Formats: sequence, C-alpha cells, structure tokens
Amino acid sequence: MPPDEPTPLPQTSDDDAALLHWLANRDVACPLCKYNLRGLTRPRCPECGNAIRLGVTLADPYLRAWITLAASVCTGAGVGLLFLYAMIRAGPSNLFNGAPGEIVFAIINFISLVPAAIIVLVTRRRFQRLSRKVQWWISIAGLILVLSAFVIFVIEVR
Repeated sequence: MPPDEPTPLPQTSDDDAALLHWLANRDVACPLCKYNLRGLTRPRCPECGNAIRLGVTLADPYLRAWITLAASVCTGAGVGLLFLYAMIRAGPSNLFNGAPGEIVFAIINFISLVPAAIIVLVTRRRFQRLSRKVQWWISIAGLILVLSAFVIFVIEVR
C-alpha cells in the first residue's frame, strides 16, 4: 500500500456503526476516564483505550428491595466496625469479659455484618436478577437479622 493512502478502518458491526453514528454529534463521556467521545471514529476510547459498546439498560431499575437490604446491613456493619475497633483496642477477652451470652451474640452478629455489607454492595447486579419476591425475602431476612441484634443489644444493656 502506498504511504500517501490512509489505512482503511477495520470492519465494524451494525452495533458499532450505530454507536459511532450516535456519538457523531453528541458530547458523551467515556464511562471509565470521562474523555469526551464526540466524533469517535472507532468503538474504542482514544484516551484510555477501552472498548466502547452500545448497550441497553432499564430506564428505572427496581432498587427498593436492594436499598432496604443495603441500608440495614450497612447500618449494622457500621456498628460492627465500632465493636471491631473496641475489640482491637481492649482485646477480645476484655470486650466479652462477664458479658451475657445475648450481648456476645449481638456483638458477633454486628461484626459478621461487616463482610455481609461488602457482599451486598458488590453483588447488586446479581441481586437485581432475582425475582422481586426473592429480593424482598432476602431484604426482610437481612432487616430482621439487623433489628434483632439492635433489640437484643439495647434490651441487655439496659
């Protein structure tokens, strides 16, 4: 090929062509690096190099059950982090020294919510693929677990 001829663009699929056409006159940021993709000539961000593809998402994703679960579990995990800090400062034997079994159960429950909160936050998309009925059962179970720990702790501390 002579050096003065431009190199041909690689073959693009219909989806890639639709994406490039859509981006021709629109200011849209790359989802990763936020580079403006207006006038893109191939389906790849020129700034970060990641492939860009046309996608379809729900206009209004159903998040009520997940928000209920995430809020309750993250609240309990916050209390669990406080107990973890107290345990590190005082030592496990001093934290549980002479405490009734119910208090120990509540503290362990709160501490176990720390990894549970991470799991809930990381698996949101998988959670959303479940049926709404299953989502609510999981959310209610998480809410009951957290509320029971709070109730047990408050009753026993009094």
